[in-house]
Amino acid sequence: RILCLLVAFTVFQDHSVALLSLYMAQLILDYWDGFFARRLGQSSTFGAWFDVFIDNAGRALLYGHVSRLPSLASGAIGSARPLLLPQHLVPLWDGVVLLEWTTFTAIQASAVVAALPVAPGSRDPGTDGGSERAKHWKGKAEAEVAPWIVQRVMARGFKTPMGVLVMGSIHLLPIYLLLCSDAALWSAWGAAVRAALALVWVDSAVAATVVDVTVLVTLAVGRGLGAVCEGWYVRGFLLSLLRLG
Repeated sequence: RILCLLVAFTVFQDHSVALLSLYMAQLILDYWDGFFARRLGQSSTFGAWFDVFIDNAGRALLYGHVSRLPSLASGAIGSARPLLLPQHLVPLWDGVVLLEWTTFTAIQASAVVAALPVAPGSRDPGTDGGSERAKHWKGKAEAEVAPWIVQRVMARGFKTPMGVLVMGSIHLLPIYLLLCSDAALWSAWGAAVRAALALVWVDSAVAATVVDVTVLVTLAVGRGLGAVCEGWYVRGFLLSLLRLG
């Protein structure tokens, strides 16, 4: 995965098709890496940390790459340009990257604090009173009083409709932004959508715009829900720091 990202963002910065291919390859490797680690009993705390670190680094690199690309000149999949021009919202993508790394830091720091030995007679500041379940960030939403929306997203380790929406949006939004920023990729994406729509005998020009709007709104809603969950974790971490003095 590291090699794919290094080659993609150093050798192929000016070749978005190759860059996207390598980025997608490292995502596929991410899945199989986790699959075989669990199947072979090779999961580890360091491996889990490093996996999320590479995820964040890859998305940060892709957001940064998109921010540096020239904006496409002129509508939807069925016309000359996408509805969203990523270069007009660079501060927003910078904010997303900052939020992801802040959440990563908060979760990992909380995990370290929870793993520290607790002095006899003292209360462990990293848990909800010693609950082992609270020591794992995916169980935090169930172990503590979390907002309803956070509980729904986090339930069963993201294996819920809302969880899939959030995790899918986190990973797919920067990829969609790259599609919106590169003429060749956007043209190929548009051709694929129109071809798929032609199979169901619909007006591809109108339906393509509907698809574009649907994809954009879905990713925006999913990433927004993810930001709510991330904000809740960061808030809890900051409150813990304040309690510690």
